[in-house]
Amino acid sequence: MATFADILRADAAALERMLANGSGAGSGDAGREAKARRIGVNQTRLICGVGFNPHARQRSDFARMIGFNSVDALLSERNYRFIHDHYDELTVGNIIDIYTVVGHIRSLAVELYDPIFSRLQEIESELEGTINPILVSGYKLEIQSIHANRLASPELIARRLEPQYYVLRDIGGELPAMLEAGVLTQPQLLRHPGINVHEKSRLVFQGLIDKELVREYLHEPGTAPVDREVLQRLLH
Repeated sequence: MATFADILRADAAALERMLANGSGAGSGDAGREAKARRIGVNQTRLICGVGFNPHARQRSDFARMIGFNSVDALLSERNYRFIHDHYDELTVGNIIDIYTVVGHIRSLAVELYDPIFSRLQEIESELEGTINPILVSGYKLEIQSIHANRLASPELIARRLEPQYYVLRDIGGELPAMLEAGVLTQPQLLRHPGINVHEKSRLVFQGLIDKELVREYLHEPGTAPVDREVLQRLLH
């Protein structure tokens, strides 16, 4: 029996052995479901585990072994399931495993930019109408993993820093994650027009922004009056 991580991280020879152990299943959902059960995972984990394994592109027989007629067909179904699964068939641990593996291979990371963008939109639309703790905690861990593994496209980063994303940034603990990953520097964060003064002051209070940088910012002529008022009070 294999786990999702086993499938995702296997070298080519090990992956071939795993898929051969589940032989005998036909194509289509029913066949893949039967093969997945024999291997020890569900169908979505089988498709995403093989589809995100870095060797999947190199060997078209891996796609055929799980009932797809081409690598492109496997990747298309992989992306669909990745985008639309909200910690149902894939756990947050599975998602973080994907990000960790893909984040180490730049060409695969760039390929994942658009699916990640779409996936976050799907999850956030569900977050608007729920207080489901599994969804909220999973979202927070996922956001932090995206930044830790440098999987956010420039377009996604720019969008996440828009003013209307304040609540979602707060839910995801996103600004500390961006600082830690080097997505944003402390001076950039202080001067970004999309980040409000309450977010900035919280980071200063937490010691994540150096107070000397704040003093320099407050002495600049272009500093927003509300920033000047709140941050000056915090420093004193």
